[in-house]
Amino acid sequence: MTKGKSITKQSQVFLSLEDERQFTDCLKHSIADVKFINDSVWETPLPVDSESISNCHSHLAYLYAGQFQDLPSRQRPTGDYQGPASGCVVQVLRCRLKEGVLYSGTVSTGYRDGDLRMHQFVTRVWKCLKGLGKIGVVGPTGLINRMYLVGNDANRLVQAGTIRLADSPTKIAFVPLHP
Repeated sequence: MTKGKSITKQSQVFLSLEDERQFTDCLKHSIADVKFINDSVWETPLPVDSESISNCHSHLAYLYAGQFQDLPSRQRPTGDYQGPASGCVVQVLRCRLKEGVLYSGTVSTGYRDGDLRMHQFVTRVWKCLKGLGKIGVVGPTGLINRMYLVGNDANRLVQAGTIRLADSPTKIAFVPLHP
């Protein structure tokens, strides 16, 4: 890859609140200065550090490794502040549970090739993510889709009949490939 080229990474996920807690624990254990940011719009110039992904009340959480005073932001015409959605953060579009259906989320980022600090951060984030469950779901036609990671707890809840899984934008139903 040439220096300066943009690198993007994204994983579709089905994570329960317990899976989010385990993800948070792994991140805290493997990234000493990890921060959990609630949304990308804040009332103050610096965001408030949430204790975990699941403590973020927004559908969007951001992972950041560093000090908040180094996090770029700008004041919007409305008076609040806008932080980055990529470049130096990893975005977690959280799963939503509605009427017994867990709708998919994503973990994604984009950053410049050659940014060693961000590369190391992203590598650690994805190592934690991959440790949460197994990749693969089966759609209504029986086709296997390996674009989704199903958290261990979400899988357990599906097997217990407590929840069902569906893609968030399309509402297509899935079952875990690995029960």
